[in-house]
Amino acid sequence: MQKISKGIGNLNVALEGSRKVFLVCDSSFPFLSIKEDLEKMGKPYVVFDQFTPNPLYEDVCKGVDLFQATHCDTILAVGGGSSIDVAKCIKLYCKMDKDKLYLEQEYKDTGVKLIAIPTTAGTGSESTRYAVIYHNGKKQSVTHESIIPDAAIMEPKVLKTLPIYQKKCTMMDALCQGIESWWSVNSTDESKKLS
Repeated sequence: MQKISKGIGNLNVALEGSRKVFLVCDSSFPFLSIKEDLEKMGKPYVVFDQFTPNPLYEDVCKGVDLFQATHCDTILAVGGGSSIDVAKCIKLYCKMDKDKLYLEQEYKDTGVKLIAIPTTAGTGSESTRYAVIYHNGKKQSVTHESIIPDAAIMEPKVLKTLPIYQKKCTMMDALCQGIESWWSVNSTDESKKLS
């Protein structure tokens, strides 16, 4: 069951038992108000930021290779939906046969801890079992229960550094997702309340 908490101060609790962290972040990382908190997390870490805004399969493969080579045991995704989706795929693919296309192999829980700190509001990627990547120019939906992050840390102050255009986009994204959730044929009283 996912643990959702508010405030970067909860990161150390989420990292309990971790030895080495694989930090998946995008180009906004140097400008985040929580950058120093993350750099002082008290665990050795490796940064992976070599992916495009609409992540490619090849980007994820590079992340899997680096994750394996650096012997990390926990993935920390910091960023918008793309960062979190890349981290989810790295978690899912990190124990698969690298000589075969990951998208065609059976998905299994790898047991790797995944923590997400969203820096936007609206994608909801920090709490879903879905990820999106692109392979050969086509959008691929990756779905598995095990890629729901173990912990999601909501830190409102990261939105202060978000450019106004991105703030507007994330607001509209959150509004649309709320409406879709309300209208869904699978909605429940609980999901409508949250919508």
